[in-house]
Amino acid sequence: MHVEVMEKTEAMIFDLNLKEVNVCTIITDSTSEYAAARDNFEQQLINNNLELLSQYFTKERHYPRSPSPRPNANVPDKYTEPKTSREYSQKQMSEILENNYSSLPKWILDIIYVELRALFLRTRHLDHSSRNSMIEDIISKLFPHFSKKKENKQKISFMGKRFRKVFDGWRSELWSNIGFAYQNSCTNDNISQLKSKVSVSTIFRQWLTCVSNELSEEMERALQNVIIYGIRCLSEEVDDDKTARRNFFMANTDLYTINLDFACTDKIDVTRSMELSHYYISAARSFPEDDDEKNDNDEREQRKHKKKVTKKIEN
Repeated sequence: MHVEVMEKTEAMIFDLNLKEVNVCTIITDSTSEYAAARDNFEQQLINNNLELLSQYFTKERHYPRSPSPRPNANVPDKYTEPKTSREYSQKQMSEILENNYSSLPKWILDIIYVELRALFLRTRHLDHSSRNSMIEDIISKLFPHFSKKKENKQKISFMGKRFRKVFDGWRSELWSNIGFAYQNSCTNDNISQLKSKVSVSTIFRQWLTCVSNELSEEMERALQNVIIYGIRCLSEEVDDDKTARRNFFMANTDLYTINLDFACTDKIDVTRSMELSHYYISAARSFPEDDDEKNDNDEREQRKHKKKVTKKIEN
């Protein structure tokens, strides 16, 4: 079912422990017109006393726009290599990237990873692989001198594809972390009682290393919702981890976190500054097929078929 354009001024929230009710989100009766589920995903949330989302995809399958302007990025004129304390201007960085784009020095990789981790906290989905604009835009903004040269466009695309694979790996790691939490502490608990037991700092540990400040209550709660929905998927599909994983990512719990304001340790904050509603998201919740994964699988099958045909011709 396609998600309709919704401009909601009040969030619809069931508190996970049913002890608190947000002042701005008055919902106490599941028969209320405000609590009516808009799709199967929301009905599942209601049935499990989980928080309803306060925002929706647009009909063009974009994320909703941030409610307030995103903060500015602070891209430096020079970067410092930690081991030697040597400074490199943006022009010098461009030269390094041009000559080493396929095998970047670790300290440059770390600059990019900080921003990608912040992106992962906001969204576990990227724009379609045929575009890959989110990652390419991060690289371009971090290294403007490098990106302004037309001849470097293909190099940025090459780098973007490699970082996309890292991002995909992170999705698997997050799912493993959620599965570990479910197996070790949550299997005998009612889903609605998990709030006090879910450890955001443990499950999101490797991505939270990029965050410079303590998580706000809003951030903590949003990431808890992501984890608890994952646990809910596992509890519904006890013997089918593959289906549980697919249900989790297809639900696109990014709508809990997409507009959060994670300040990075590097103080560059490119990801923090990005308005993600500009990007077309292929794995929108409530859509029956993850087009991105489907197309990627189709491409792999086409390559396999092409190799087989080539071998037959050679023989």
